[in-house]
Amino acid sequence: MAARIEQPKDSDRKYMNPQFRSYLKDQRFRVVEILGDGNCLFRSIAFLVCGDQEKHERYRRLAVQYIIVNKNNFKDFLEESYDGDIDQYCKKMSQNGTWGGHLEVYALSSVLDQCFGIYNENKELQIIKGKNSSDMNILYLAFERAKFHYSYLVKIDHETLNQRGNPRKKRDRSEFKSQDNLHNNEKTLKSLRRIITITHWKLNLHRNKPL
Repeated sequence: MAARIEQPKDSDRKYMNPQFRSYLKDQRFRVVEILGDGNCLFRSIAFLVCGDQEKHERYRRLAVQYIIVNKNNFKDFLEESYDGDIDQYCKKMSQNGTWGGHLEVYALSSVLDQCFGIYNENKELQIIKGKNSSDMNILYLAFERAKFHYSYLVKIDHETLNQRGNPRKKRDRSEFKSQDNLHNNEKTLKSLRRIITITHWKLNLHRNKPL
């Protein structure tokens, strides 16, 4: 069992550039940065969904499983180095420390029936929504392309509900939704094509360079 890592405070690791942080503050968000160990995406989503970033491996498995089951929908969005080999891609993505990206966010959105909003340093908000995802309760992430790093965001308006800035504890929906949704999503991934294309070259530059 991996050693438990203390939940980082937003003051612990200043990965994010000040301009991006200031912009997010103007949008009424507080940044809570996540350890840059290659699992930052899955740590962020685990913390947002169930309040425990140490369950990141579960969310990695859910994303990979969904991609495998729906491989025909995903193979055209892989990096060129995989040459459309979704099995090779999933084998790599299954490994602890492999950087996940927007493709995995889409998979988890579909599995969890959860809509995600991702801000980047170009002041863009990208909404990623699976077939059955509700946009009534969007969970927000921050993504720095230059560092290929994800952090999670907390609405400042909600700080009074939890002074530590942690999301309110939720029932872990992955236990009872994931199996039903693995086979249900036939939606095309055209909306992700531009996002994946933009981020692929950053991933190639940094894949073997942990933050």
